Amino acid sequence: MNAVSYPVFSFAALCFFTVLLIVFAAEKKKTDETKLFIAVLTALVLNSSGSLLMGLGIYPGAEFWLYVMSPTSLLVTLLAFFFICGFLNKHNRLLKYLLTFGTALIILLMSLGVLISSPSVGQSFGLRTILLYDLKWPAFFAGAFYICVVLSVLKVLRGAIKVNGMLSPGLLHIAIGSLAMIMGSIAIHIPGNTFPWEILSGLVLAVLLMAALHKRNLFS
Repeated sequence: MNAVSYPVFSFAALCFFTVLLIVFAAEKKKTDETKLFIAVLTALVLNSSGSLLMGLGIYPGAEFWLYVMSPTSLLVTLLAFFFICGFLNKHNRLLKYLLTFGTALIILLMSLGVLISSPSVGQSFGLRTILLYDLKWPAFFAGAFYICVVLSVLKVLRGAIKVNGMLSPGLLHIAIGSLAMIMGSIAIHIPGNTFPWEILSGLVLAVLLMAALHKRNLFS
């Protein structure tokens, strides 16, 4: 498997996410939806930071930052699910607790090196760094869990579309942003991939979630 980082691209994404985070955090009157969007942005900042530092090989090394970057991908998906539930006024408390517990467990296992083998630098030059690693067998359970998170997102969206239709303010933006996020997460696991689709899909997700908030007049 490949983990890809373009430092210039990651830096640009990090700046974008950070600016958005500062702007929304500075809002005096924050709605619940705005707070959830801030949480999504925080996860995107962590993800792009890990990608940037991995690409630059900053101490303690690219391998360490891969272990930081990889779990935040799942965290972005989980927090996007929370945002969608909040935006659509869907509570799903038990499911949220289960997904939160599962995400925390996977992050712990990732940090302990249970899910992937020790990565090695496959290519490193000016604009791109590629780390090579193998998945250990417990990683397939993590993959199954990620599919559960994705299915949860799709189920909530399907229910909302069935009840309100695609013309409900902000729903189309959320649906497209969610699909972009899912496709980006899948694309990075395609064997031989050499492009940071995850960072690109994070940019699309952030822009479209912000547009959805604007459609609902939830921020000025």
